[in-house]
Amino acid sequence: MNIYTSTATALLFATTFSLAGNNVGIPIAPVVPIVEEFNITYIPYFALGYGSVSLRDDVSSESFDSRALNLTMGVDIGKYIGIEGRYRKSIGDMEYNRGDTGNKSSEDFPAIIEAYSLFANIHTTILDSLRPYLFVGVGYTELDAVPLSELGRAARSENSLQYGAGAMYTFVENASVFIDYTVLYDDEGFDGRARNSTITSDAITIGVRYDFQ
Repeated sequence: MNIYTSTATALLFATTFSLAGNNVGIPIAPVVPIVEEFNITYIPYFALGYGSVSLRDDVSSESFDSRALNLTMGVDIGKYIGIEGRYRKSIGDMEYNRGDTGNKSSEDFPAIIEAYSLFANIHTTILDSLRPYLFVGVGYTELDAVPLSELGRAARSENSLQYGAGAMYTFVENASVFIDYTVLYDDEGFDGRARNSTITSDAITIGVRYDFQ
């Protein structure tokens, strides 16, 4: 009787350990790690804009205002950021307002405003078509052909922080319209032109953009 009891107990323990060790042919599915695919898309684009550009002395109210063309080339990196370069140049007649200075105002002043910019932008998409965005970077702004005297003219230029905001609307695949506002310069001096004044240069641009994708 003790032999049978011992044998039954031994078989019970053997069966238990066999089940625990998966030695009885019961399949256990292997654990497969889930790997999410992470791809960053790069979308190059080109934009052409038209608008206004100005430069003014905030103390004397002296100002230069003109229409301007804007060329942009950039690339969107993923869904929310991008990098772009811009070139802006005044075209047509430059309107000069003398403000509190003793100069003579003119509606056809011989001057040109040029600006080169490198921006990083942050954007998001609303309702699949509307994209508001912010941008900030560094740039170069120049006011050329500013009369210093009857003997000649000179150019004034500065490197500075530049920034702005805008919105873009996609009306067909890969093509959009946009409007934005850019601060090109906002500081004292401007290459010695106004030592005790703050010079502000800014621009408003409306244009079209094409994405290469």
